[in-house]
Amino acid sequence: MYARFVVSNSTKLVNLKIHLRSHKKRKPHVCEICAKAFSERGSLTVHLRIHRNEKPYVCEVCSKAFTQLCHLKTHLRTHTEEKPYVCEVCCKAFTVKDHLAGHLRTRTKEKPYVCEVCSKAFTQLCNLKKHLRTHTKEKPYVCEVCDATCARVARARSSSNFFTVIFSPTDYESKSSGIHIHPLNFLLHKQISRAENHRDSGDKAIYTDGSKTEEGNGSSYCILENYGIIASWQGKLDHSNSGLQAEILAIEATSSLHRPIKIWTDNLSSLMFILNTKSHHSMVQEIQTLFLSHKHIHLRWLKAHVGYIGNECADQRSYLKSNPFFLPEPLSYLKYEIKSAVLNIWQDNWDNGETGRSTHDIVPRVSNKPVGWNREEIMFATGHRPFPSYLQSSNT
Repeated sequence: MYARFVVSNSTKLVNLKIHLRSHKKRKPHVCEICAKAFSERGSLTVHLRIHRNEKPYVCEVCSKAFTQLCHLKTHLRTHTEEKPYVCEVCCKAFTVKDHLAGHLRTRTKEKPYVCEVCSKAFTQLCNLKKHLRTHTKEKPYVCEVCDATCARVARARSSSNFFTVIFSPTDYESKSSGIHIHPLNFLLHKQISRAENHRDSGDKAIYTDGSKTEEGNGSSYCILENYGIIASWQGKLDHSNSGLQAEILAIEATSSLHRPIKIWTDNLSSLMFILNTKSHHSMVQEIQTLFLSHKHIHLRWLKAHVGYIGNECADQRSYLKSNPFFLPEPLSYLKYEIKSAVLNIWQDNWDNGETGRSTHDIVPRVSNKPVGWNREEIMFATGHRPFPSYLQSSNT
């Protein structure tokens, strides 16, 4: 396969020169912190975000942040359960292209990831990491009732304590198993779309919104007709619930009206959730069933905060005080709680430890995020130096 570049102007000439570096293995752009080299300046700029702990791309569902937009788009598929990469042999689908590549290795019997302890080989790096726990005996989640241990939060099926976090399965979302609607009967693409352009025409329509506030997550909808509000509703979820849950709750509340209506939402993730035939979310499955039984209900997407009257009205209503609704907390919140508990224990040990006091004066707060220091700054802060230089300076 050959890469072709038509040199018709200076921009394409630059692209050709950058491409040629991949063949000559030239990497002129070097990171001053870790000395990693890159062929393009843009790649170095993205890499520096790791050292500076810059994560400008944030997930609307679980608030997880990423250094690159492509990583956020891949992460969103874990919420929408979208799987665009399909195996041509067995039709199995994957959210990430690398996972499809790993799946194809099971057919070619290629196993490039080898365990250094027992030489066992794997088709995917993630499987090697899981295997290494059998050697390290790492099982961080321990049940204080029966002393059972597990390596993943989702596998905890009974009430237990993780560090200082009390876990009860009934408090968190549980995924329903199996497909509740056969794919041949899942005909929602005509009712749900993001392609239609919105216009404030004065026709009757419903606008939904879910907003995160200091008091919790607000959920609301407004019914507009002739540019005036004729009905509205709002509810309040706990701060531990997600913005996506608030948006789904609003859509469920509007769809239960059982009237010919067009619903507009500014949350694309919730729309993709409802369009997913394999969704295990119980509220999403209820909405899917309701939509299939009421063909007159249509769901559309519109851009947020661009001046649409109904959208702005629903957004304002979501911040008002209202009656609380109780929904199971997402597992992402449990992971957040466990992470916070671990950091608190680590911070306590760091504050009350006997070693590293000079470093503690400079870095008093612990974090699982890398510090953007170069080699010289680390040596200065910690007092540690390269071993040969240390011997030379001490005349040993």
